[in-house]
Amino acid sequence: MIINREDAENILSDLKKRLLDIPFSSMLEVIDLLDTDDWSLTIKTHAIIESIITLAILSKEKNQHIKETIKLLPLHGGTSSKSDLAVKLGLLTKEQKKFLVNLSEIRNKMSHDREHINSDLKPYFDKMDTNKLKQWKGNALWFCSKNERASQKFSVIFDEIPTIAIAISAAILVAHIELRRIEEEASDEIEFATSKTINQILEGSLR
Repeated sequence: MIINREDAENILSDLKKRLLDIPFSSMLEVIDLLDTDDWSLTIKTHAIIESIITLAILSKEKNQHIKETIKLLPLHGGTSSKSDLAVKLGLLTKEQKKFLVNLSEIRNKMSHDREHINSDLKPYFDKMDTNKLKQWKGNALWFCSKNERASQKFSVIFDEIPTIAIAISAAILVAHIELRRIEEEASDEIEFATSKTINQILEGSLR
């Protein structure tokens, strides 16, 4: 790879800033919702995740008409969705998508019936079928599924205060998506800078 030193330094400087600011800012945006009620946390967390996934997908597409079509896609479900596209593009893992689908189920239940506006999540999970609850917890544990000790601790948190467990899982998810987007953008910038450097070298050799 051939790249101008100044371009490389500029890309690295910008990358460091984005890595320090963007993922943590998005995480805090979700964590701050713990100061609200469960209804607000669920609805707003879902909206934050969808907006971040949409932005990540759009950053990889150049065609404006296709971008507008992508914006109209549902987050999941149907023949085509943003989450399916995000998985194909490597912005989202299949495990993360499972958690997102579960979160969407609760979000839909809460947003489509005003009786759920003041609902708490703990009673919802306490009444849940044992097998479905096990599946739900497993999907929410996507970020620590390979660490038995961490999984056990997180499982306890989920049983006692599911709102906190969901917020933690969602916060880590948005940070992961943001990191993948930043990585892809940096890769594109390096590719562009490399192409520019090669063209400059070729132009110089032809003079």
